[in-house]
Amino acid sequence: MPSVFTRSILSIGDGGMCVSIPISWARYYGLKPGDKLEVIANGELTVRPLPKEETPTEKQGEANAPPQE
Repeated sequence: MPSVFTRSILSIGDGGMCVSIPISWARYYGLKPGDKLEVIANGELTVRPLPKEETPTEKQGEANAPPQE
């Protein structure tokens, strides 16, 4: 069963708004400032983290890995 929480909308700058999340949620989901979130608006709002992109080192390691049999 999903957890449901109430969060407040904060005003930022001239006409901007944001929703903050507790640091414990950010740590649990591995989120850091600047990370991208997907927002789905279809009569409701759903917010979820995007999959982490691989770093160039990880991609390079895959390219140099021996073929799997």
